[in-house]
Amino acid sequence: MALRREVADLTELLELIAAEFDQFAHIGGTITAEVIRKAIVIEPYGPPSDRTDHRNGWDTHIIVIQGYGVWGFASGPVPGVQRDP
Repeated sequence: MALRREVADLTELLELIAAEFDQFAHIGGTITAEVIRKAIVIEPYGPPSDRTDHRNGWDTHIIVIQGYGVWGFASGPVPGVQRDP
């Protein structure tokens, strides 16, 4: 995996994502953690019969920011953001 970041909780995840968006401020891409909290969807990724990624052992979940697209992947659900898109 080229880039892996670990976060302690939902607040840290939201701050990390907001910081990633800051690099696009010059084109109007800034987004706050509160906006992300309302737009984030984290859901299981892959077929229900085999969601474990055998390369890294993750219970893979995809992280989507509605209106922006896929931000990344997580090893398991993140409490407080699990919902249908």
